[in-house]
This record gives sequence, C-alpha cells and structure tokens, in this order.
Amino acid sequence: MLTESKVSSSFSSKVQTWFLHVSQRITAVIVAAFVFAILYTGLLYSLQWCWIVYNATLVGETYTKNYPQLVHLIESVLKMNLFKLAFSLILLSSIKGVALTLLGQFLLLTRFTYESRSFFIKTLLWGIPLAALIAYEFVQSSNLAFKTAFLLALFPALTMINPCMHLAKKTVPDLKTIYTFMKKLLTKKTR
Repeated sequence: MLTESKVSSSFSSKVQTWFLHVSQRITAVIVAAFVFAILYTGLLYSLQWCWIVYNATLVGETYTKNYPQLVHLIESVLKMNLFKLAFSLILLSSIKGVALTLLGQFLLLTRFTYESRSFFIKTLLWGIPLAALIAYEFVQSSNLAFKTAFLLALFPALTMINPCMHLAKKTVPDLKTIYTFMKKLLTKKTR
C-alpha cells in the first residue's frame, strides 16, 4: 500500500514537472517573440529603404503620380515608428496567440485542426484568424484601415502561432482528457 507521504511526493513531483514544462514553453514564447520582433523590425526598415529607392526611379515617380492614394497609405505606414510598430504587433500576437491557442486546446479544436496537419495548413488555419484578431485590435488604436492592419499583422501572427500552440499543448488539458480523468476518479470512488 502507498502511504500518504509517497502519494504526496509523487503528486508534488508531477506538479514540479508540469511547472518546469510550462516555464520552458513560456520562455520559448518570449524568446521567439523577441527574435521575431527584431526580424520584423529589420523587414519593415528594409521595406522603407526599398520604397525610398523605388520612388527615386522613373517607374516609382510614375507610380506616385498614378496612384496617389495608395502612395499616401504606404508612406503613412512607413513614416510610423517601425520599431514600436513591430514590437507592439509581436506583443499583441503573442498575447492573443496564447489566448486563442489555450481556448482551442481546451475545446479540442487543436486535435482536429493542428496536430494532424502539415506546417503550412497549421499556420493558415490558426495564423489567419490570429492576424484578423490582431488587426481588429490594432485598428482600434490606430487610424489604419482593417486591410492595412491585417497585412501588417500577418507576419507576427504567422510566426507566433506555433510557439503559442506548443505552450497551450503543455499547459491546458483538453475536454476529453478532463472527461477521462473525471470518469476514472468517479469510478474509483464508487468502488
């Protein structure tokens, strides 16, 4: 027979292991967010530089004359603080991504739409809705249109969805696991 101290130490060992896994996954999400924020900042500054070079060409001057509204939109985005823009979008995608994937894990959605899918399908099925959530929130705090905010949110959403999903899988049990656990617990009590 197991004594209470052995059961207690086994339980505390499992809890410690769970906390270790969760802390490792949280650290992985934070590191991924930082790395992707730096990459996204570099990408945005590269696009700004390409836009300046493009406008200096004859084709760029013609484009500016023919599409002044689109040029104004592009320049209004590129005149923003790109460092702050990149980090805020990555932060939003991390927070919303964790919330979305935790909910999806709990409701068994990840079992059918994530686990058995290819990397490309996983990213599309979860990254596009995440980008829409980020864009919706970003539109509330900026004067950009939804389409523009969606395009800006696409890179952060697509890059952060997988680290967030790995965190959710280690953190929250799904409904089937809870059901199975409760069923075992109730059958033990009735015996």
